[in-house]
Amino acid sequence: MKRVLGAAAVAAVFAGAGAGAARANELFVGALAHDVGVGISSHAVERGPDIDVGFNSSPVNLFSAIGRPMVYFEYVPNTQGRTSFGAIGFTWRRDLIPGRLYGQIGIGGALHDQATMHQDPDEPGISTAEMEHRLFVEENFKPMGSRFLFHPSLALGVRVTSHWAVEGVWNHFSNAGLGRTNPGMDDFGGRLVFRFGPGRR
Repeated sequence: MKRVLGAAAVAAVFAGAGAGAARANELFVGALAHDVGVGISSHAVERGPDIDVGFNSSPVNLFSAIGRPMVYFEYVPNTQGRTSFGAIGFTWRRDLIPGRLYGQIGIGGALHDQATMHQDPDEPGISTAEMEHRLFVEENFKPMGSRFLFHPSLALGVRVTSHWAVEGVWNHFSNAGLGRTNPGMDDFGGRLVFRFGPGRR
């Protein structure tokens, strides 16, 4: 995760520099059901829940050609030791009811902290302990196929005050068929969003 954290720091500075003087950044925290198995991924294998924490920059003027997206950093640790993710990317937000209801779509890249492939538990010469470990991993973890994953997401938000909002969230992680396997993973949940700074979106 060190590479993700370093990239996120660079992205945050870059986003702040491109957003102008009137900035309105956001912090968010929430909880997600992990590997739900309802969506575009394969059946559920892992369990949860996940914590969802992150940062949204103000819209970045430098990227006006693609609609002034926000730059986000998101960390999704699993509370039961299953696969955790760190992600950075772009998020676009549009009002559905001005000042009250908005929709959001994001796309980014993510890294995860587990093995990309399962190891054969019947491999000749391994110890009983190693065999049992490999069986446990096979039964309790998805082989995500590659270390790098794509991270599309959707959110529907309700502004409670000028600084606070609540969102319903769908997160997807997969390698888009570029890895050796691609089971994908879908997380669903909600989060609380705090906007800070003088700017308005």
